[in-house]
Amino acid sequence: MPNPNQRFKQLRRAIQDAGYHDRDFAAAMGVSGPVMSNRLSGKAPWMVSEALKACELLHIPPEDFCIYFKDCVTR
Repeated sequence: MPNPNQRFKQLRRAIQDAGYHDRDFAAAMGVSGPVMSNRLSGKAPWMVSEALKACELLHIPPEDFCIYFKDCVTR
């Protein structure tokens, strides 16, 4: 399993590249800042529906899903 600090490095970069600040992205996702922080730090799993919504907001194509969410989602 990847280092938790590195696991979501690419996702964090995509969030920044899309022009979001952490709290703005959390709001767009419909979760609180602490919940998003736990997801991005690997302390809490992503639900598939959340990961798909993040991909939609960040314009991540379906074929790249595993680049950003490999082995880290739950049903």
